[in-house]
Amino acid sequence: MVEALAGVGGMICDYLDHTSRTVDRELLEEFKSALYKGWALQCGVRLASAYWRGPEEVRVASRDLHQELTRDA
Repeated sequence: MVEALAGVGGMICDYLDHTSRTVDRELLEEFKSALYKGWALQCGVRLASAYWRGPEEVRVASRDLHQELTRDA
């Protein structure tokens, strides 16, 4: 997960290298938000992979988690 998140952070930094924005509180908050969303994406990818590639026991065990994550969505 750390490597995947480092990739997300690197992509964001590469983008910022090509902008003329200065680092201020707003940009820092946007950066943190983007990192959080990148982390959530990576978690979702890994959860989906575990569900589809894992044994039936993993699927049964992950149903409660799925319901919790998709509640009120």
